[in-house]
Formats: sequence, structure tokens, C-alpha cells
Amino acid sequence: MDETLSLWAAGLIFGLSGGFSPGPTMTLVIAQTLRYGVGEGLKVAIAPLLTDLPIVLVSWLVAGFLTQDRLLGAVSAVGAIVLLYLAFDLLNADPPEVSDQPGEARSVLRGMLANFFNPHPWLFWLTLGASSLARGIELGAIAVAGFLVGLYAGLVGAKILVAFASARGRSWVTGSAYRWLMRILALALCAYAAILGREAFRLMAPPG
Repeated sequence: MDETLSLWAAGLIFGLSGGFSPGPTMTLVIAQTLRYGVGEGLKVAIAPLLTDLPIVLVSWLVAGFLTQDRLLGAVSAVGAIVLLYLAFDLLNADPPEVSDQPGEARSVLRGMLANFFNPHPWLFWLTLGASSLARGIELGAIAVAGFLVGLYAGLVGAKILVAFASARGRSWVTGSAYRWLMRILALALCAYAAILGREAFRLMAPPG
């Protein structure tokens, strides 16, 4: 039972650390909340619930055909392109009173793209996540369920808190201040894209 509880705690710690870590998904949670309201930010926050199962399955299936470096390199390369697209969209964002049309937000799709092509979930499920899940399978279904519940409660819960915190400042972020904030967030996404592009080049470049 002690090992089961420790696995539950590990899942929660992994989730909280990932949920509060700066990254493309958190940046998008803030941006969508400021543009369209807290409801759209929450849609981005739940993206891991929609994308991680395919990530786990693809990781296991592809691992036998590609090296880990090449898999992460390919994900990083596509992720860099996706983030540049999202950054360009933020640069053209109108203030909330103009763009506040949830039908245009496509927050679920944006969140899924940002999370699926972020190499960090892949790296987690190829290493810590896989070993923790394997240990949970040895301990039984309760251990597996506890690990996953703790992991996603922390991961999604942290980003939900970020969405609500961002919503508190939405009323005073208007006009030029709003546009400058969107530019800053766009630059943050560009910076993440540059990091992913560099990682893709490093991981996929031929040796020597």
C-alpha cells in the first residue's frame, strides 16, 4: 500500500510541476483567456486530457521503429512550425471588445496542437511516465488509476488556476496595452519555436 500511495503522490507532483512550468500550452491558456474569456482558456487547459492518450500509444508503437532522438526531433520540428503559426495569429489579435467571439477561438484545436507537438509530453511518456505506469501495472489497477488521476489533476488543475488568474486582469487589459501584451506572448511563442527548432536540428542531424 505504501508503494501505491507513493506512486499516487509521484503522479500529483509530476502533474503540478508540468502544469505550472512555463511553456507553449501555458502561454496559450493566458492568451486565449485574455482574448475570449476564461471559458476558452479552460478549453486549452484540458488539452492534455485529449492528446496524451494518442501520445502514449504512438510512443509505444513508434519506439520500435525510430530512435527516441529521431521521434522527439520530428515532433520538435513540427511543433516549431505550429508555434510560429499561433504566434502570427496573436500578432494580429484585436482587443477583447472586438475579438470576443468564441466561435472564432478554436481553443480546443489550438490547445491540442500546442500540446501534441510539444516534445515535453513525449519525453515524459517515453521515460518517467512509461516507467511509472509500468510500476503501477505491477502493483495493480488501483495504483495505475491513482497515478493517472494524480498526474492529470495536477497538470490540468494548475493550468485551470492560470486561466482564472488571467481572467482577473482581462478587464483592464484593453487598447494598446492589450496589443502589446499579445505581442509579448507572440514573442514568447516564437522563442519556444526557436528552442524547438534548435532541438529538432540537434536530434535529427546526422552524426559527425
